[in-house]
Amino acid sequence: MQARTTIRHKLRSPGHSASRSKRGLSLAKCLLSLLLILVFSITAVADVRDQVYSFGLATTNIYQINANGTVTNVFTNYAGGSPTASAGQRASDGMIFFVTQVANGQVYRWNPSTPATAPVLLGTTGAAVPYIPRFAFSVSGVLYAVDTNTANLYTINQNTGAATVVAALSGVPTNLGGDIGFGPDGVLYMVAGTTIYTVPLTGGAVTSLGTISGLVGGASIVGMTFDFNGNMLVEDDQDPAQLYTVALPSRVATAFSGTMTTSQGDLASAPRVKITGTIFEDVNYGGGAGRSLVAASGVVRATARVELYDSAGTFVTSTTTNASGVYTLTGA
Repeated sequence: MQARTTIRHKLRSPGHSASRSKRGLSLAKCLLSLLLILVFSITAVADVRDQVYSFGLATTNIYQINANGTVTNVFTNYAGGSPTASAGQRASDGMIFFVTQVANGQVYRWNPSTPATAPVLLGTTGAAVPYIPRFAFSVSGVLYAVDTNTANLYTINQNTGAATVVAALSGVPTNLGGDIGFGPDGVLYMVAGTTIYTVPLTGGAVTSLGTISGLVGGASIVGMTFDFNGNMLVEDDQDPAQLYTVALPSRVATAFSGTMTTSQGDLASAPRVKITGTIFEDVNYGGGAGRSLVAASGVVRATARVELYDSAGTFVTSTTTNASGVYTLTGA
């Protein structure tokens, strides 16, 4: 959702685009509370949303992806007997929904905040619904799906698992896997084989953006999501699977240094908003509008406290700047 959010910089010296006066006040006696009003999209509230999860292709295990592209097993042998075809994470609470690799697949809900607790069976997609290899949550919390045979666009009932056709798509290759995911621009992207498409939620023709380059060994893509930096992540169909970042719009893939232990079937993530900036002092400020760090030849300030408030003025979180004056707030 859109929120007007206040960030309070409480410093022992002025910072960011604010500046010290020339009255010679010592830094120890100078206190500034600078209010910056920013508008941004808030997409999550819990730490599990900063993670990326993967589901085994030849196992019924759930994995958490590490920073180097390797995986850690976080749940072993969920019920149902069939590996996962597709998965998506709900931004409002971090719950992950996944469906098994069969027609009329079983839909489960799993809470990564309590990873040892078994996934809960919600129901099946429906007797007439084919195998669904693609799940993704929109920012508004709708769970969308695209099948591999009829190229229908579905919504998935998050209480029963039932799939409802909401639009017909054209131009989607059949009998290919892949995945769908909403980018930070709100667009629904789809990967089928090694080609990236955009998908209209109202139905009609998908638009090809071209093929992904840089994949190793003739691989095809089985999973796709976006991380908290807004990067597209894809995993291939090799054993062990390889994780890549894919730059847009160039579609160039860069492999992570590690591999994923075994073959993988799908990715899920719902990253929180990340806000970054630099706190600095404009020591030669002469009044008027504030200046940028570069224009002011500013002096960066380490260990400055930065606080995040919501639109109602309620404190959300805080952090301190590093030696370069840089802060990062992961929003709520």
